Amino acid sequence: MRKNLLLPFVIIFLTALFSCKNERDEKTLQNEFVVSVSIRNHNNRIVYLHKFISDRPQIIDSSKITHNYVTFKGYTPYPERYLISIENIFGSKLFVITNDSIQLEVSKEGLVNATISGSKLNAELKNYQRNLKEIYDKIDILFPELQRARLENNPMKLSNIAKKISTIEKEGIEYNFLYAQKNKNSFISSMILNDLSKKDSADVTRIRSIFSQFDDTVKESNDSKELLEFLKTYK
Repeated sequence: MRKNLLLPFVIIFLTALFSCKNERDEKTLQNEFVVSVSIRNHNNRIVYLHKFISDRPQIIDSSKITHNYVTFKGYTPYPERYLISIENIFGSKLFVITNDSIQLEVSKEGLVNATISGSKLNAELKNYQRNLKEIYDKIDILFPELQRARLENNPMKLSNIAKKISTIEKEGIEYNFLYAQKNKNSFISSMILNDLSKKDSADVTRIRSIFSQFDDTVKESNDSKELLEFLKTYK
């Protein structure tokens, strides 16, 4: 009789125990990143994960490709920029790591054209990069004209082309400022402003104004902290 009375309590206890375990597992999963890299025909080569430290990518992890696959796991308090590179393969892939599941698929076109899925922030980064590239592609169109002007040693043509290039570069900088201003809750914006602060003749007043409007969470990122240190030097 006592066994029958105890049985419901045992079931309740075990149910609560497994429930707590599942909650801990789910919390752990949410608090780590999992980067999966898929690449064919390169088994046994080493894949390197680089983190930007003081503006320089430094290797923080590496793994050997097995069965066309590599996985990196870890934790980041805030979204940050990372690079993936592969042993004896030209180029690298810039992306943002968040505590999420991120997949990179490397095709025959190489690392630069690797596709990223499973991350909203990387989708945002891709759209930003595409729009910025459309602006700077205008400079590439000017190169044949620039070469001809150099061969002709024509100062007037060279001056006009230089003005066009300068105008395009200003358009690119303006796009960056407007993007950061319109996306105050985005970690991409903190990365953009931090990069702008490192340009010659940086518009400190405008950078400070936009940064002051950022969401408090965004201000806690490493890019924002680095930017804040820069702004302190221009009080």
